[in-house]
This record gives sequence, structure tokens and C-alpha cells, in this order.
Amino acid sequence: MSDSRLFKILYYLLKNGTTPVKELAEIFEVSTRTIHRDIDSLSSAGIPICTSRGRHGGVYIMNNFILDKSVFSAEEKDQILTAINDFSFILDEDANDLLNKLSAIFNTNARNWIEVDLSNWRYNKPSQDIFNSIKFAILDKKVISFEYYSKGNSTYRKIEPIKLLFKSYNWYIYGFCLLRNDYRLFKLSRINHLEVLDDKFERCDETSSIVDNAFYNQNLVPVKLMFDMSVSYRVFDEFDKSEIEIDDEFLIVNTNLPSNDYLFSYLLSFGPNVELLEPYNLREEFKKVIKEISRKYFTL
Repeated sequence: MSDSRLFKILYYLLKNGTTPVKELAEIFEVSTRTIHRDIDSLSSAGIPICTSRGRHGGVYIMNNFILDKSVFSAEEKDQILTAINDFSFILDEDANDLLNKLSAIFNTNARNWIEVDLSNWRYNKPSQDIFNSIKFAILDKKVISFEYYSKGNSTYRKIEPIKLLFKSYNWYIYGFCLLRNDYRLFKLSRINHLEVLDDKFERCDETSSIVDNAFYNQNLVPVKLMFDMSVSYRVFDEFDKSEIEIDDEFLIVNTNLPSNDYLFSYLLSFGPNVELLEPYNLREEFKKVIKEISRKYFTL
């Protein structure tokens, strides 16, 4: 017997009310005999399931039923309500309605003891419309198209969306790019003129291992950095303590970073308070970047 099916039957009855046994059997693709056994199991667990006869008869749950700790413990209820409350942006505008319904079912209220904001102090969240459009395109397996801004230009892309990802204060969409004929990551903040197309796709989305490594397949290289103490707050925010060596006047960090434009732009964000010590070839490239920046500001 499937515990998952039992909970789905319970949720379905809570949401839809009186339902014929035959209809439940069709929905869950089992026999009516199996549904009767499931109902007996729910009744044995203390769920007040009733039946009614007649043209509009069927199975229903007694009015005013509350999911008690025979299904969820008090701690589990609190965790569910807190998660919905603090990740309401991901769940769209219906989150409050869902929160209210579950609060009523659990006969409790979400305790507002924590707040989660998935942005930094400067970054604006992607619009709810874009986020929801992509979410439903993923669920419906529909191709999306958009204009995408990258290095110095914009391109028109059509992708088969797989997953929304959140990394380093930014949202990304991961999918199969029909222009590049490969899987790609796209930052939502760089997307314009998003459109969900009628085109459906059947590509298997069993790409969890690819997604997990998507941010790390960027030619990571070991680097040695020396930071002034004046930026110690950022160093301890952004690096693991095991990577940090505390000197008298400096913090030495040995870590791995992508050897692309990200590395130099990241170092420049520290201004004069960081020095790239190793590797030598990247140090020399960084010196050229600094000279080019200096040249733009040099005046007689």
C-alpha cells in the first residue's frame, strides 16, 4: 500500500469534497477495491471519512476536520507554514491563500519568527510575471523565447526550460538552448521580451547532475589572494573559514575561482584592498586589465 497515495487521497478529498469511489479509482489508477482498502486505512488512522449513497453520493471527510499530529507533528506543521511564508515569492501570488488554507487545516498560525529575502541590498528581484511564466513553461514543457544580453550584444534565444536556479543573489533559468544546441544557464535579469510559445518539447529532464555542476564547470583555478584587514567583513562573508589565513595586517585566502571575466571583475570590486598573488599568469593578465583601466582615466 502506498503511503503517498493515502496522503494524496486525503488531500484530494479535503480539496474537492464528496467524490465517488469509482472516480477516485480512475484518478489514482487503481481498482475500486484498492480505494476501499485505502479508505479503511485512513479511517484506522483516525481520519473521519464518511460515505453517502445516492446520485451525488461518495466518499467525503467530516466537516471541520483538522489534520492533527496523527498525520503531522506540531513541529512539522510549523516547518511547512514557515517554508510557505518565507518562500512566497517562489510560490507566486497564491501563496497567501495556500498559507491561510493550511493554517485552517492545521488549526494553527504560521509564527513569523524568520524572514528570508533572496536578494542582496542592491539587486532587484525578477518580476513576478517573468518568474511565473518560466515556472509554468517548465511544468507544461513549453519552449520559451527571449532576447538575452551577454558580452557586448544581445541574441534571440529559444530554449527548452528545465529548472529555475538561485545562486549568489541571482536567479537563473537552466535549459536546452536551441541556438547553441546544448544546455545553458541564463540569468533572469538579462532576459527581455520573454514569451512562452505553443511549441511543446519532450526532452527528458533527468539532468540533475548537470544542473548541480553547471556553476562549477567554469575552469576553476586555485588562486592565492591577499586582502587588507579593512575588508575582513567581506572576506569572512564570502569565503570558507578553512580557506582563510590570518596574518598581522592581512588575510591570505587560498581558494578556487573561475578563470574568466568573473575573476577580474570580482577582484576589482575590492578596489585597492586585494592583491592577486598566484597564479603568476593570471596576476600578469590582471595587471594588464588594471593598466587599461588606468589609461582611460589618465589625463595630462
